[in-house]
Amino acid sequence: MWDLVYVLSYILIIAFHHYLSFLYIIIGMAVYILTELSLGWIPISYGIGVIIIGILIALAIAISIWAGFIYTIEKKFQL
Repeated sequence: MWDLVYVLSYILIIAFHHYLSFLYIIIGMAVYILTELSLGWIPISYGIGVIIIGILIALAIAISIWAGFIYTIEKKFQL
């Protein structure tokens, strides 16, 4: 019984995490950009370069967190 639970949890974690995490990153970045622009955290008068740098920093953080989760999952299941 526990072997079946182990296999099913493995499939759910790996399959959904790999495919949906990119969707989460895209949605999170869209919310990040809209929030910064609408609340005035990054005034548009600073130029598009500041916006691009902020996006790249947030994207780097999101990808590093995502890569850490993937590494942890693969290490746990010894892939």
